[in-house]
Amino acid sequence: MSNTDSKIEAYLANFRKALGAFAYDDREGLTSDVREHIEEAAASGQPVSQVLRALGPAHKLAKAYAIELELSSSGEQESGWFAKGARIFGYLAVGSILTLTIGVALASFGFALTLSGMALLVIGMTEAVGVHMPGVQMNGVAPGYVILAAPFVFVLGGLSLWGLYGYCHWLIRELRNLIPARPVA
Repeated sequence: MSNTDSKIEAYLANFRKALGAFAYDDREGLTSDVREHIEEAAASGQPVSQVLRALGPAHKLAKAYAIELELSSSGEQESGWFAKGARIFGYLAVGSILTLTIGVALASFGFALTLSGMALLVIGMTEAVGVHMPGVQMNGVAPGYVILAAPFVFVLGGLSLWGLYGYCHWLIRELRNLIPARPVA
């Protein structure tokens, strides 16, 4: 067995094992389809390592197959298409509302608190040197307290923006896991 054949066999073994996590009976049939795809691409002159890289990790490919099979499985003939469409719409609607809510909240807090932290620092410093800015009322708060509060407010804003970045990064990673890699033609 050549090194190329062992790479293919290892990939297919991982694919078959990953399919075991999903309720699908014909693992061998799917594994055979993937094997045929790899062999056809290799026969057309593409390096096997490139073909396997284009397919993506075996567990992600198995997950993509499971999602595709779930969405294309035949339920009741009359309401199958409606149920599948409603399920897809539900996934998108819930994900969109959640993402919209989280995104707007973190972005609003992040920008507002970051800018407020900077403004507090400027206001506190100008008040500390005796310059009073028009429209700013300190209401008896010492400028030193305002200067001390400014970094905390600024850091809270930065943490909110960092949370927004982390959420977007996670969301993109999960979407890439759901969408299968394009097979090499």
